[in-house]
Amino acid sequence: MYITVRDGMLNSRIWEGGFIPNLKSEDTVFINHSISYDAPVSLVSVVVINENGNLNLGANPLIILPTGKVIVNGRLMVSSIINKGTLVNNGKVEVPGVMTDLKSMCLKGGLSFELVRELKHVYENVHCAGCFTEGMKSQTEQERFDSCYLGLQTRLNFKANYENEVVKLYWDPILQTDHLSHFEIEKSYDAKDFRKEVIITPEPSGTGKFFWEDHIKESIITYYRLKLVDNNGQYIYSQPVSVVLKKD
Repeated sequence: MYITVRDGMLNSRIWEGGFIPNLKSEDTVFINHSISYDAPVSLVSVVVINENGNLNLGANPLIILPTGKVIVNGRLMVSSIINKGTLVNNGKVEVPGVMTDLKSMCLKGGLSFELVRELKHVYENVHCAGCFTEGMKSQTEQERFDSCYLGLQTRLNFKANYENEVVKLYWDPILQTDHLSHFEIEKSYDAKDFRKEVIITPEPSGTGKFFWEDHIKESIITYYRLKLVDNNGQYIYSQPVSVVLKKD
């Protein structure tokens, strides 16, 4: 059986309770237009999001069961993905969910990133090694990790304010503290050779922005870089920020 889902055709008969009860594992659903659905969805069959198709579950997860398969040629937007089946991405997948949900994307089932440059949020996965297609296998593990974490540099929101010889550094947590080991602040005067200044361990229930102060008296440009280390020992660097002490 083949069902083409168009605008206005998403109804309780097909999607009731977040499942597709009327479909069998051998069935295929084609999504050719834009669909938004405000509930979790579990899939047992094959779903093909065609090039002009758009499936948006908002703040809800997509659960791909062992018999399920999702082929994204268009756009898929979900809060998180639990993949026990197969997920093939030939288009654009946006997953701003938590890290624990994203681990399953690599560790369970199949996952293919055909257009890595088009991914917006799925790089939050810290276990990206082995998740790429043939074209990406020439990369080293560190290069794959850097690709996965590319966008987190922006989300760290690492900033520096300077006043009266005091540098105040601010950044956002971006990860739940349960998955976070510590932060490191590094300092440099040439934006190349950074040395570690301090290790900051967050409180288990800590929330909000992080903050650290440094005192400088040199009339030169000073660069700072933030290093985030998770519980698996993997890490990401922020983009460097700089301050200049101006003497009269």
